[in-house]
Amino acid sequence: MTAKKMTAEEVRKTLMGIFPFLSDKQFDELTALFLPSQQEVKEEADQNIENAVTDLLREIGIPANLIGHRYIREAIILCLEDKKMIDRVTKGLYPTVAKKFATTSSRAERAIRHAIEVAWNRGSIEVFESYFGYTIDNKRGKPTNSEFIAMLTDMIRLKYKL
Repeated sequence: MTAKKMTAEEVRKTLMGIFPFLSDKQFDELTALFLPSQQEVKEEADQNIENAVTDLLREIGIPANLIGHRYIREAIILCLEDKKMIDRVTKGLYPTVAKKFATTSSRAERAIRHAIEVAWNRGSIEVFESYFGYTIDNKRGKPTNSEFIAMLTDMIRLKYKL
C-alpha cells in the first residue's frame, strides 16, 4: 500500500490534533518539517518532465549517445516553459539551446537534424506513426526540426496537462 500525500492543510489539522497547545508560528515551523518546499516541488516536477521527454525520445529511436538527443530534450523543455519559443526556432530556440551547451546555433540545429534523421532511418515507421499519426508522410521524408519538436512538445503538454 502506498502512502497518500497530504496537503498542507491536512498536515496542519493532524498536527493541531496532536499538539493543540502550539502557537500558529510553531505550527507553521512544524508543518514545514513535514512538507516539501516549493523549490523541492518544482525540482521534482522538472525532473518528471525531463524523464518523460527522455523516455519519449528513446521510444522514438533517438539514441542517448547523440548530442542531438540532449539538444532536442532541452528544446522541448524550453518550448514547454515558453509556448512562443517554437515560433522563434532560428532566432530563439537554437541560440538558447546552443548557449546552454556552449556551442553555436548552427551546430545545435545540425545535431538536432541528425538525431531526427537517425531515428527516421533506423527507427520503426509504426512507432513514428503511433506518435505523429498521419502527419508523417514517407514521400515527404522526415519531419523538419520544428515539426518534430512542436509535435513532441504538444504531446508532453497534453499528457501532463501543462
